[in-house]
Amino acid sequence: MSEKRMVYAEDVIQRIRDLAPEILGGWYNPYMENELEQLVCIVESTPTAADTDVQRWRKTAECPPTENDAAYGKVIAFYRWAKAAQAAKWDFVAGAPDTFPLWMPMPELPEEKRS
Repeated sequence: MSEKRMVYAEDVIQRIRDLAPEILGGWYNPYMENELEQLVCIVESTPTAADTDVQRWRKTAECPPTENDAAYGKVIAFYRWAKAAQAAKWDFVAGAPDTFPLWMPMPELPEEKRS
């Protein structure tokens, strides 16, 4: 379990419930049934991942980019007149929300390409 994975909790819960008869061997077993419900409770009570670091578009007028959001001084911005996304200086984007209505931070480079 060295790698963390994001999964859909509802899918995991449904799979546990769908496989319950198979897990119980087709026999009614109140102890095992209780164990399965405890597994469901564990999945339901597991904290959800914060989406603050998720690569997503942000509205410039509501949440303008800052220098901390920029990589090499730039962010990815949607340029309204060209109807395309491009790298742009963060302060240009922040100062022109009508021209750049949406932006997102630059993605990180993969490990093998950083050197």
